[in-house]
Amino acid sequence: IAACFVLVLSLYLYNSMLTPFAYIYLTINPEIRMDINKDGQVVDLAPMNDDGAILLDGYNGKRKEMTLVADELVNRAIDLGFLSDGGMVTVNIDSPDEEWFQDIGITLRQNLDEYLSERVSVTIEVKQYAPPDAPVMNPDVPSDTSKSPIAEPETSTVPTEAPITTPPQ
Repeated sequence: IAACFVLVLSLYLYNSMLTPFAYIYLTINPEIRMDINKDGQVVDLAPMNDDGAILLDGYNGKRKEMTLVADELVNRAIDLGFLSDGGMVTVNIDSPDEEWFQDIGITLRQNLDEYLSERVSVTIEVKQYAPPDAPVMNPDVPSDTSKSPIAEPETSTVPTEAPITTPPQ
């Protein structure tokens, strides 16, 4: 019975490490999707466009911490000429948990601010993911981007745009 319990527990833990809990879309012009487990480790990476495939070519971010992967991918984007001064990095977080979204949004923004501060001056936008086919409430009225704001870091040498936002419901 003890051996069965250990086996079941091991399979559960192993599966939870490999099961995506949330998805982070990193968009520069290359766009990639990071599948993240609940512990913040990258389970899988997928290109979302042709430039994303170029950015991921030869890169393995699986089992790495998501902030490290974000740093490495932004660094690769700079080296490949996809990102330079005045550019923009958009981080869309698709998470079923609002608190996790808020915490990860703050962490990613602060981490990218710090990482990029010595290399390039870019705008970093972090927001909740909205599927491309999500209905637009009224396209003639600007959407309210102030829902679920996340405070920006107190000091930042990288300009940041609006606070982290939740798309209108």
